[in-house]
Amino acid sequence: MYPFLNFFPAVQLARNLELGEWIVGTPDETVIWRAEPFRELANMLFEASEPKEFKKPALVWHRERGFDGSYPPDEVARAIQSAVRFALLDYNDQVSRDLNAARHLATSENGVFYRQPIDESSRSVAHETGGAIKRTLIGGWKIGERAVSLPDATEAIDRPAPVSRCLATAVYAAVVSRAQADQTVATAIEWHATALANPHAVRWQQRIVALKTGFEALFGESNSAACAGALRKLFEDSTRPHHALFPWAGCLWSATERVNLARQYTNKKGQVVSVTRSELEDWFMAFAEVRNAIIHEGRILTDTYQAPAERPLSRYAGEFFWKAERILREAIKARLGADVLLCGLLEKQKRYDALAPEILAWFASHAEQPSGSGLEGFPATAIPAEPARAVSDLLTALGCPAANHVQMRREWRERRADDNEAIECWIAMAGKNEIDVSEAEKDTLKQAGAEDWLSEDFDPCD
Repeated sequence: MYPFLNFFPAVQLARNLELGEWIVGTPDETVIWRAEPFRELANMLFEASEPKEFKKPALVWHRERGFDGSYPPDEVARAIQSAVRFALLDYNDQVSRDLNAARHLATSENGVFYRQPIDESSRSVAHETGGAIKRTLIGGWKIGERAVSLPDATEAIDRPAPVSRCLATAVYAAVVSRAQADQTVATAIEWHATALANPHAVRWQQRIVALKTGFEALFGESNSAACAGALRKLFEDSTRPHHALFPWAGCLWSATERVNLARQYTNKKGQVVSVTRSELEDWFMAFAEVRNAIIHEGRILTDTYQAPAERPLSRYAGEFFWKAERILREAIKARLGADVLLCGLLEKQKRYDALAPEILAWFASHAEQPSGSGLEGFPATAIPAEPARAVSDLLTALGCPAANHVQMRREWRERRADDNEAIECWIAMAGKNEIDVSEAEKDTLKQAGAEDWLSEDFDPCD
């Protein structure tokens, strides 16, 4: 029986992950190896991959036994595979979609788990398997003579990936669980991975179908309307204690989104049916139509969801593939729990709550003098505030037709150039146009349909 080396050859992790009895990442000098020859052969195997830029793979070892040559059983290996790969694909939220940042992006191939037997006596790899349908067995090639064989279209990530330990741990626990609800999560994760495979052989139509199937697997529901309702309910229920923290850049769904979009469709009997949908449900039904056209008509209706007239700033607008990928991933995290879906947000809130007493004390100590006090013997003079402009005047200044085209951004500006005091200012934005507005004008615009501006950046989950 050959000893096994367990590793992820196409990714380097920025921090170690503890998954059950196994650890994934970079071992320190205290980790035990079964023998020095085994450690030497492992290093030679990895060094042979340096020309292909896969220099520091994430290794997998037992928490207590270290690299003893054993390997995780199949059900545990599946859980490790799912946990690392899903957390790695979730890390993509931290990568710009700019083509110049593509070298940082992860695909499913970067999360492939290897359990490689090593022949220590002949210093060779005992065997290597190829594909699933057409398997290739190669035995006896000397370690160091060639790079590790990788799946088709595997591209290197040129920096260590800071994947979420919280998410990886939750996925691992769900996949190893025998509970039916957890197995639906495991199946949805695998469909998500299918959609994120890199080879050209996987067409965009197949990716759309895989993502829609992932939603169906997660909810055990193939009816699109019922699935859309279940998706909305999942986000609403799982985040209910935290609705006041929305909207948040780290989740496309928001507790503040509209739930009264009036729509009509024609049923199988030719009858026109009127329904009311949330923004998420409206997107999902459009996505379902695209998937159905692929399955039943062999064509893609459109690759883009257009923002509805009621919501011109909809965050669901954009390419169906990338929006579906993100919404499915966030739905899976919601099923795992609010502490997973909102991990970064809740951690940020904890830090803010810890600092709140100090912040309040600072503001109390820097409060302005009472309005009736004078300066250098002169009586105080009230500065009249500018009258608040009407919504119509503000929209004219912004060059937009309605308040629901407007976003509000808060800024802090220096009161004077020669001091360190700052004042809160509000900016109304519509397209490339922006104007300063008062607090009252900001409130008026928001009551008319304007919304808070959200940065694309957010605190990632640890």
